[in-house]
Amino acid sequence: MQLYSRLAEYYFEIERTGRNFSEEIEFLDFHFKRFQVKKALDIGCGTGEHVSALNQKSYNLTGLDSSQEMLGIAKKRFPNSEFFLSPMQSFEMKQTFDAVTSIYGSLNYLVKDSEIHSCLDSVRGVLKTSGVFIVELWNGEPIRRIKRKAMSPVSMTRIGSILIQRNRGFKLSSKIEEDTGLENLVEVNFSFQVNDEEIRDKHLMRVFSPVEFQTFLQKHKFEILNLYSSYQMDKFTETAGKMIFIVRKKL
Repeated sequence: MQLYSRLAEYYFEIERTGRNFSEEIEFLDFHFKRFQVKKALDIGCGTGEHVSALNQKSYNLTGLDSSQEMLGIAKKRFPNSEFFLSPMQSFEMKQTFDAVTSIYGSLNYLVKDSEIHSCLDSVRGVLKTSGVFIVELWNGEPIRRIKRKAMSPVSMTRIGSILIQRNRGFKLSSKIEEDTGLENLVEVNFSFQVNDEEIRDKHLMRVFSPVEFQTFLQKHKFEILNLYSSYQMDKFTETAGKMIFIVRKKL
């Protein structure tokens, strides 16, 4: 995917245009304090900005991502933080953590039931007793209602002399994957106008309803503590664009 390879250097600034980074850090800081988290693993860490910002608050965060290009940038930008290359579907660590985080909808790229089960097994395996898992996902309910959205501009980002316009469209996929439902898959199409160059990108993602993801969590013995629709801790509603689960590992 071009966003995580060819555009990796600009990824964080592109994403940051439509998000509130300081709000996300405050949210994680609040819950880390709430659950007395000292040491955490961020899966799908991208270019490492969240890892670095939380380490500056005296936490001990480690980053994990499947993109070699993204991690190369993370290691260069934040040499004092630790990063590992591994797929989210299945990972092993020699250490355990008080918390695991996954934001920006990284788990939406796991389209098969088997991949989700494997990922949650890995998360459970690296968590200490009663450790917490904080995960942000794309809510599937609005997508299933809309079904298709034409390509349109979603952000404009300037990085020095470079101007990047991101356009996005999506549609429910006609592709049928093993052990997943047709209504769960979405083709997300991007067009990045980088100065005078156009870069096209296609991502196949899986969306969930809260009940669907709760079922996965419960099968892996996670207790759901909170479900939010924003990093301002708004109560989740069915029409929300995202869902943020706070769950705890059960014995």
